[in-house]
Amino acid sequence: MKRKQELRLKKKQKKLHLTTASTGLSAELLAKLQKVIQLANQAIEAQDYSKSKGFCLLALSIYPKCADPYHLLGGIALQDGQYTEALSHFEKALAISPDSPVTLNNYSIALKFSDRHEEALIALNKCLRLKPDYFEALSNKGSALSILGQVENSFSMYRKALKVNPNFGKAYLNIATAHKFTEGDDWCEVYEKAEKNLDTLAEIDRMNLHFALGKYHEDLERYEAGFSHYIKANKFKRNTFDYSVANDEKMMAKIQDVFDVEGAWVKRTEVGNQSNLPIFILGMPRSGTTLIEQILASHHKVHGAGELKAIKAAVDGLSVNSGGFFPTDQNALPKFDKKIRKRGDAFVEELRRHNKKAAHVTDKMPQNFQYLGLIHVLMPNAKIIRCRRNPVDTCLSNFRILFGDKMDYTYDLEEIGRYYLAYDRMVKHWGAVLSGRHERYSDLLKPLLDALEPAL
Repeated sequence: MKRKQELRLKKKQKKLHLTTASTGLSAELLAKLQKVIQLANQAIEAQDYSKSKGFCLLALSIYPKCADPYHLLGGIALQDGQYTEALSHFEKALAISPDSPVTLNNYSIALKFSDRHEEALIALNKCLRLKPDYFEALSNKGSALSILGQVENSFSMYRKALKVNPNFGKAYLNIATAHKFTEGDDWCEVYEKAEKNLDTLAEIDRMNLHFALGKYHEDLERYEAGFSHYIKANKFKRNTFDYSVANDEKMMAKIQDVFDVEGAWVKRTEVGNQSNLPIFILGMPRSGTTLIEQILASHHKVHGAGELKAIKAAVDGLSVNSGGFFPTDQNALPKFDKKIRKRGDAFVEELRRHNKKAAHVTDKMPQNFQYLGLIHVLMPNAKIIRCRRNPVDTCLSNFRILFGDKMDYTYDLEEIGRYYLAYDRMVKHWGAVLSGRHERYSDLLKPLLDALEPAL
């Protein structure tokens, strides 16, 4: 049976191999295609994603049935946090080459970030049937199992990953995220040994292990050792990208200028979608948004949709008056109002897609605090809950985490502090302009839960 499966796989691989016979291309075009794919891979390695994307599109213009460019485009979209786009590219790659372990693994990552964890597990199971010793996929399966509540089963996956590759830092980090270490527990010897071998690891594995060891020592109340690892981990991560917190400070200040205190936008509540379906839970990351969503979603008529990117989509391409949002030209106003209503309708439809029966659906994307003005215009009857936690606790909690999404300000203590102050100025601005429309969790949650039952 196994022999037959191997022969079928070899037959498929031979069919997928790029030759003049399999592609119908001339020898000259085939050589060009192979060269372009090579250049796309080299650009990826150099982290020049824009150039790689261009080469991928060129390759597909030569031969649209080539899986490699779709796989690379999926990876670029994944890197940029464009998960819907990544899924589309990976699905196209898998339609051409369904038995590619690497594509299946990366597809599972895009599914995970799209909150499609059961499907991610299916992709990983297929991936591991094809390549049982694929340690990245083993670790990712552990993560998927953990999210789905199968925590004990997840640890067996991490153990398998480390058995294949004892230097795989991501597995150590996944374990540390899910496990509370105690003196002498089963993992202590593993982590002590890994710490001694830190200098022999590749840089990305070292970074992940530093984050894991920070958590390990913190759990054991060795705070100085733990914080030392966090500093090293964040320094590694910070050196991998360009970022200026000044740009975020300017962006937040600009938003406050657009949604100014005296602007007509505050009173124009008749323009947007009038549904009260949305509940926005927002604030700084690590301020309690997940907990609040879990509490609200425990109500039988509230559905927790997780962290959505729909508001950002509503912003894209929207040309506004920089001095007050709505255009001052009265002739342009009807067309702009129609555009606002259309975007509000689209957002509510997107929420409704998550649950067709719920009276309320939550979006707990923390960064939506930037878009409170837009939310007010698009959906004036939406509920807004701002989470607030001690500023030092919030900033340190951000510093301890290696985020999956882009959180570039979280890997340097000064940048975290500056970002938090800019955030604080912004939410105070919203508090002054939208008095009564957003409240702190500690003041609001119980009254909101009490009020939900009669209201629903």
